[in-house]
Amino acid sequence: MSTSPAGSFFWSLAFAACALACPAQAVAEVRVSERTEYYLLDGATPVELRRQLAQRGPIGRGGSVAAITRHALSVQYWRRQTGDVCEAYGIRVEMEITMRLPRWRPRLTPEPGLAEQWEALEDGLRIHELGHRDNGVEAAHSLGARLRELRTAPDCQSLKASFDAARREVRQALQAREDAFDRDTDHGRRRVRVAHSTR
Repeated sequence: MSTSPAGSFFWSLAFAACALACPAQAVAEVRVSERTEYYLLDGATPVELRRQLAQRGPIGRGGSVAAITRHALSVQYWRRQTGDVCEAYGIRVEMEITMRLPRWRPRLTPEPGLAEQWEALEDGLRIHELGHRDNGVEAAHSLGARLRELRTAPDCQSLKASFDAARREVRQALQAREDAFDRDTDHGRRRVRVAHSTR
């Protein structure tokens, strides 16, 4: 989303306040928010659990999956034209990451050994989805760095076009990285060691 301070009393006040308080060099703030959602499984046998995973699991691009991580990437900024230069300031990149995982609460005493099998599956799913989470975090910081480099243009229309293009390119790169990650790990079936981002 982009806005121009001209055109209303509110934007005029905001522009005046920023002219006094904003730093001379525009920076891109990156905010990452995360939440984990769960869906319930209550089967007590492997057959029941497999069926419930297929029926209750989230829907991915290829159909039902056991777990999924979704990314929502957005950009907010202000812009102002001064002479022959349009400058972006107050740049903020936001990445919302939502991880959806199964939670097992068996309604009956499970078959022997099933708890241990479930623990291994649950651990593998979480590790895999954390890899997808890290891809989203890296994409957000990549976009922030790109926008810092693109924060000036001859006019505000050109600036908006370059910001929009950067966001599209980062989103496309993120999708390509996600697809490669799933191929390399066989959607989590092959365990990989991931140094998870702490940013």
